[in-house]
Amino acid sequence: MRRGWICAVPALFFLLGFLGCSDRKGALEHFERGRLLYSEQRLKEALTSFERAIKADRALKQAYVMAAKCRFYLGQESAAVGLLEKALKVDPGYADGNFWMGKVCYFLGEYRKAEEHLMRALEEDSSHLDAHFLLGGIYFVQGSHEKALAHYSQVALSLDLIALSRVKMAEIYARSGQYGNALEELSFIEKNRELLDAQVLDQAYRVFAGIEDLR
Repeated sequence: MRRGWICAVPALFFLLGFLGCSDRKGALEHFERGRLLYSEQRLKEALTSFERAIKADRALKQAYVMAAKCRFYLGQESAAVGLLEKALKVDPGYADGNFWMGKVCYFLGEYRKAEEHLMRALEEDSSHLDAHFLLGGIYFVQGSHEKALAHYSQVALSLDLIALSRVKMAEIYARSGQYGNALEELSFIEKNRELLDAQVLDQAYRVFAGIEDLR
C-alpha cells in the first residue's frame, strides 16, 4: 500500500501543475479589455481587468506594468512598486517595467533607485525619451549638470525631428491650399521656438513666408 502511495505522488504533482497552469487566452482577453478601459481613463475598472489577467497568467509581465500604472495614477505608489517588482521578477530586463519602476521611484524622491531602473530601461531601449527626460531631472536636482544636459539633449534632438516633420506637413498643406492646417502645424514651432535648432526655425519661417505670399 505504501509503495502504491509513493508511485502516486509524482502523478499528483503533475495533476496539480496542470490545474495551476496559466490560462493564456483568458489572460489576454482580460488584458485587452483593461487596455481599452485604460485608454478611456476608467482606471479602477481597468485595474480590475489587469488583476484578472494576472490571476489567469502570473507570467504576463505587461499586465503587472499596466496594473502598476493604474495604481500610480490612482495615487497608490507603494502598490505600484509591488506590482512592478513582480513584473521585473518575471523579466529583470523588461524595459517598460524598469522605466515605470524608475518613474514611480522618481516621484517618490528615491532618486538612486530611480536612476538604477531608468538606466536599465535605456540599456534595452537607448531611444526611450521619457527615461532620458527623467534622468535629466534627477541629475539636475543632484547638481550633475553635464549629465543632465546629456540626457536632455537626447530629448531635444527628437523635438527637432518632430518640429521638422511639422514644417514639412505645413508645406504640404500650403501647396494644396489648406492654409489653416498649414498655420496650425507651424504653431507648434512658435510654441517651442526657444527649444528648437536655428535651422528648424529658418525652414519654418520660409514656409510661413511662402504662405503669406500665396494668400
